[in-house]
Amino acid sequence: MAAIWVSFTLAAADRRSPCFPVSGDWIYARDVVPAVPEFSQLPPDFSLGYTPTPGVERVFLAGELQRIAKQQHVETAIRQSVCFAWPTVLLEKERILAAMRASLGGRQIQIEILDQSRASAPAGDLIFPLQGLSAFSDKPAVWNGYVSFSPTRRFSTWALVRVRVSEQHWVAVKEIHAGDAIIAASLKSEPYDGPLLRDTPVLDLTALAGLRAARNIPAGATLFSSMLVPPKEVQKGEAVKVIAEAGVAHIETEGLAMQSGSKGEIILVKNARSGSLFKARVTGKAEVLVVPSLLSGLVGEGKK
Repeated sequence: MAAIWVSFTLAAADRRSPCFPVSGDWIYARDVVPAVPEFSQLPPDFSLGYTPTPGVERVFLAGELQRIAKQQHVETAIRQSVCFAWPTVLLEKERILAAMRASLGGRQIQIEILDQSRASAPAGDLIFPLQGLSAFSDKPAVWNGYVSFSPTRRFSTWALVRVRVSEQHWVAVKEIHAGDAIIAASLKSEPYDGPLLRDTPVLDLTALAGLRAARNIPAGATLFSSMLVPPKEVQKGEAVKVIAEAGVAHIETEGLAMQSGSKGEIILVKNARSGSLFKARVTGKAEVLVVPSLLSGLVGEGKK
C-alpha cells in the first residue's frame, strides 16, 4: 500500500497539461506561463531550449522547471510538467500537386500521385523543387520536397509520381552556329507529348530576344535554355569607351576591343591612339574599366 501511495503521489506531483503548440526555433519563458504562471517572473525572452523536431514532444518535467526558476531567483513550488510540440497534419494531394506545378512555371504538365509520405507535417511553405525529382522518364519517380516550417528548419517529405508533358517545342530548321543570334526564321514549332525532360525547353519566342547560341545547334534539335547565352556587352573589333581611375584622377578615352566579353570579364583592349595593348574589365555595353595594375597600357609606352 505504501508503494502504491508513493507512486500516486509522484504522478500527481508531475502531472502535465496537453502539449502547447510551438511556431519557432526556441521555447521561451513566456511560452511556459500559460501552464506555470510563476514563470511570468522570469524575463519573457529567457530561452529554455530548442523546439522539438515535428512529431516529437519536448517535455519539461516539474523538477526541471523548478531548478530553472530557482536559478533565476524565483521561489515557487512547481508541481506539473509542460509539454511542447509542433501541430502537424497529413499533406493533402491537392496541396502537393499545387506545390509541384508551382515549380514547373505554369507548363501544361500532367502529374499523377501514386503514393506519398504518411508522415504528418508542420504548417509552413510546401516546396517541391524540380531538382528533387529523382528521374525524368515515363516510369514512376520519387519527387522529394520539404516544408519550410521555421526560419532555419525544413521538414522533408516525398511523393511517388508519374509526370507527362503536352506542349509545343521549338526546333532548329537549320544548323545554328555558336554566337549566332536566335531568330524566329531559324525555328519551327512541333508538338511534344511525353515525359518531363531534364533540361528546360524554350516555350516562348519572345524570351529569345537578344539571345545567341552558346554552341552549334544542329538542324532538327529542340531548343533548350542551356543552349542560349545573352549577347556579350563588348564584341571583338568594336570601339569601346575606356575608363581609367587612379585616386582622384579620372580618364576617359576610346579603344578597340581585341576580344569579346560579358560584364565582369577581363578582355584585351587596344589604345586607339598609341596602339598599346592593355587589359580592362567589361562594365557595360561597349564600356570597359582599365585594370589598375595595367594602367600604363592606356597612356602608351610604344606599340606591342
